[in-house]
Amino acid sequence: GESASHVLGLTNSHAVWTVEESVAVFVLTIEILLEHHAAKIGMLGFDKDFDLSVDFVAAASNLRSFCYGIPQQSKFDVKGLAGNIIHAIATTNAIISGLIVLEAQKVLLKQFSDVMTTFVQHNPTRGRLLQRIPPQKPNPKCYVCSKAMVRLEIDVKKMTLGQLVDEVLCK
Repeated sequence: GESASHVLGLTNSHAVWTVEESVAVFVLTIEILLEHHAAKIGMLGFDKDFDLSVDFVAAASNLRSFCYGIPQQSKFDVKGLAGNIIHAIATTNAIISGLIVLEAQKVLLKQFSDVMTTFVQHNPTRGRLLQRIPPQKPNPKCYVCSKAMVRLEIDVKKMTLGQLVDEVLCK
């Protein structure tokens, strides 16, 4: 069958793709699926012998790995690992990873009004597995999503930069 990675010239299955290559494989995989397998979308399961499946999972999992600082894997390694993972979990993670990438692209392109939060529904209504809503406003009390500041004063005669990093910032 067709393979997005091969179309893009990524023929060494033992090589770990760059983030850019993973994005390209991910996008092309979706394009090929829509063009050649649209009627099967929602019913396709992971098949380690279907190159398009492996390309999708390898690209999505490597993008997720990159985002979380987890070492990325070659397509060969992903194929071996994915065959041993509960398929529902792998598929859900791949879908969510794909949605994250699509929303990240909107942010990078400064299309902030198009950004959406998407939830996977455990009990879908009206056949809709995904629920999309506009993102909530940042919580002003949250240090991650707000502009909150922490003032830190240290005595440089008693604490080194290394101690600050090890004992305060990385704890």
